[in-house]
Amino acid sequence: MRHLFGHRLGVDLPDVLTLAMSSPSQSVMDVLTGEGLGDLDLAAVAVLTVPLWALPVADRPTVAALCEHP
Repeated sequence: MRHLFGHRLGVDLPDVLTLAMSSPSQSVMDVLTGEGLGDLDLAAVAVLTVPLWALPVADRPTVAALCEHP
């Protein structure tokens, strides 16, 4: 995670949509739909999902904020 977010997406790395997953019961489509991106073509856009539940509690808000998209 530090490596990925230490680079500038779209500059140093290709554009990647990052999604914070707050629960193992969520699907990628659940999160995309919740973000208003349910019609996103997953064959055309790279998506990196971050399982927040697997991170230390103190790091979750920071990582979730890094995953926010405009």
